[in-house]
Amino acid sequence: MTSYITTKRRDQLPAPWRAKDKSKWYWPTIRDIDTARHAALNGSYVALFVSGVTGLLALLSAFHILDWVDPWSIFDAGLFAVLGLLIRRMSRVAATSALVLYLLERVYAAYVGGWTTTAGVVGAMLFTAFTSGVRGTIAYHRYKRQAS
Repeated sequence: MTSYITTKRRDQLPAPWRAKDKSKWYWPTIRDIDTARHAALNGSYVALFVSGVTGLLALLSAFHILDWVDPWSIFDAGLFAVLGLLIRRMSRVAATSALVLYLLERVYAAYVGGWTTTAGVVGAMLFTAFTSGVRGTIAYHRYKRQAS
């Protein structure tokens, strides 16, 4: 039995299987203003994802359903949401702040809960996506300055 991917030509495939180049979502190749914007949006998406998950866990903790995070983490979720929205506007300061805040939270989690709390594939993926956001916003402004 042949798969869907092998029976179709590359240009007929749905978007997720039809990559324009070999760049990955977590570390995209930046070569112009559009690819820089795409890389920066990865940082925005991951900041909004962290905001959503942290906010949900904080609400569940506030109502004593789960006790994984402090209920005051809702402010942390709000901060990541604001940073995510600012990264969508190509803010270099917001992208760098989101990366630094994420790293500080991982260090704090390691201090409180041990290194097993910070280890894992998900943590590494989030780190590379935040780093991609920083790379993208910096490159976006560099290409924009060159174009003008």
